[in-house]
Amino acid sequence: MRCGTTSLFDCLKDHPQVSPSRRKEVHFFDLQFARGRGWYRRQFAPLRRLPDGTDSRPLESSPYYMFHPAVPARVREVVPDARIVFLLRDPVERAVSHFRKNVRDGREPLPFAEALAAEEDRLAGTAERLLADPGHVSPAHQYFSYKARGHYADQLLQWQRHFPSGQLLALDAGRMFADPAATLAELLPFLGLDPWQPPRFEVRNASRTDAPDDASAIRGLEHHFEPHQRRLHDLIGWCPRREVAARAA
Repeated sequence: MRCGTTSLFDCLKDHPQVSPSRRKEVHFFDLQFARGRGWYRRQFAPLRRLPDGTDSRPLESSPYYMFHPAVPARVREVVPDARIVFLLRDPVERAVSHFRKNVRDGREPLPFAEALAAEEDRLAGTAERLLADPGHVSPAHQYFSYKARGHYADQLLQWQRHFPSGQLLALDAGRMFADPAATLAELLPFLGLDPWQPPRFEVRNASRTDAPDDASAIRGLEHHFEPHQRRLHDLIGWCPRREVAARAA
């Protein structure tokens, strides 16, 4: 969430071998799983037979899939051969962007520091309930997870328990926006798609990257994420860096 998935989806949906979902965020494996596989199939146009005799590849992008604790097992059950892409952004910037969107959408009544302080209580027991009750939906878990969604290593390890590493790919969102051609050169072979470049790579659903006027809260977030970033680096060999700092350098 807030890591560039809209921009990447809008790019990939135009690839000649792709059949995208009718809307970007299908939310089948997190919010609509009880509707069944038939409902999921209907969210895509029929696959096309390509000149090489293969079918076009269905594509969807629902960022909550990465964080929802029940989703990896559900995806493994329904589409075990899926190729899964994760976009990772510096977790401080991601949390700020997440908060700004919640405020803009009228979901967040608290100031930034108070929202961060309230997160533990807001999320208490939500993951356990989502795992125990397949029909349960938790707006708190989905929307108020400013810090928890930045614990990338925890989420990737959860996916690795259900999928081999060859079906999982983590991309740096900052690198994608800085050099989309290089990102596509890495991504398309992973997806089994032919080399291709869009006419242009457009930034969609962009948000401000400046932090709220609460330097203490930002420093607290930086300290909070330090061990999580180290774990992520140990897991995948890199971690996303601050975009603002990179521009200043």
